[in-house]
Amino acid sequence: MTAEEIYNRLLEWAYKWNKDFSKNKSRAIGALNIGRNIDKVRKDLVNWKQACQFMNMYFDETYSIEDKFPTSVSVEDRKLFLKKYLENINFHENKDIWFDKVKNITEQMGYATNMKDYKRHPDSYKGSIVDLTNVLRIVITGRTNAPDIWEVSNVLGERCVFERIKNCLI
Repeated sequence: MTAEEIYNRLLEWAYKWNKDFSKNKSRAIGALNIGRNIDKVRKDLVNWKQACQFMNMYFDETYSIEDKFPTSVSVEDRKLFLKKYLENINFHENKDIWFDKVKNITEQMGYATNMKDYKRHPDSYKGSIVDLTNVLRIVITGRTNAPDIWEVSNVLGERCVFERIKNCLI
């Protein structure tokens, strides 16, 4: 099924069983398209109820931070990372440039950008890039287990992402 077909069927189901489901069609279709253009298509959504719960992160009225931030990142480092992220990210750049900027911030803060280096010399770093990207993932989606941050960010849009980050800096 196409993302639009899934959305229409999901909306049909939600009309009966989840009246709070957002009617923001363009954002929902963007969310449903994440992971559909790669060799391994996402297969983790099994039923309509689960799909509605999964999609909560995409809509302001249902978004919430559900998971805890990694304990390996101090509150000070979390705020510094998010601040630097806001200062450096440009929504008009491609994924490679975006990730290079995330790696640069990670390195500046004393975290390993390469997991092999981190595993070989864990005492040389505060943590790894995974720790910081999990902070970002939780702020943007509310969860540690979520689709690609860059793709989700592009579906949500600059205003939404920046607002969620700013709310975590308060």
